[in-house]
Amino acid sequence: MLIRLAEIFEVNVSDLLGEKIEDEEKGDALTEQLVRINEQMAVRNRRSKMILKAVAGVIAVFIVLNLLLILMNMVSFDSYHDSLDQQIEEITE
Repeated sequence: MLIRLAEIFEVNVSDLLGEKIEDEEKGDALTEQLVRINEQMAVRNRRSKMILKAVAGVIAVFIVLNLLLILMNMVSFDSYHDSLDQQIEEITE
């Protein structure tokens, strides 16, 4: 990720991190720092995916419950309407 940013801005990765590589030991330190950043980004991505799945699950449950309530309302209204029609037929006879 940092390599791509460095290519886009046409600078070194060390410039993005604010450090200059002077010798091989510094290069190893830079590598370790990149590894830590990569691990942090992986944890953040996993966490955001888990939160997104949880929110999507809650929304799906909400929609299903609303559809069930609508269906129950339609059934109860039809049964009420049928019983009302029977009462009207009995009175008119």
